Amino acid sequence: SDGVCSFSSRGVCQYDLNE
Repeated sequence: SDGVCSFSSRGVCQYDLNE
């Protein structure tokens, strides 16, 4: 992603910079 905050199963905000 473009540094978009995506929530995991725990509701934790994680940033995916790989995509």
